[in-house]
Amino acid sequence: MQSLVFKENHINYWLCHGALLGIIRENRLLSWDNDIDFGVWADEVDKAIVIKIFTQNGFLHKLSPQHDSLEFVSNSNKNVDINFYKLTKRE
Repeated sequence: MQSLVFKENHINYWLCHGALLGIIRENRLLSWDNDIDFGVWADEVDKAIVIKIFTQNGFLHKLSPQHDSLEFVSNSNKNVDINFYKLTKRE
């Protein structure tokens, strides 16, 4: 469902954190991980647009203390975290 939301809205995304670990290591989401973590490029999509898209698709937006992520809860109580990444140049 979540990846379909990204695809329909032409948002580049990838799995990250525990979700990526589970897929790579065990070929599935980890049963003890209570969320699915996605990464997006901060310069490609605005947080307000992501909030609008996910709430229109039945997700509840949770306020997050982290500035570089958004948290959502679905009807099935599976949390979805959207993490915003920025490219930085090394000197």
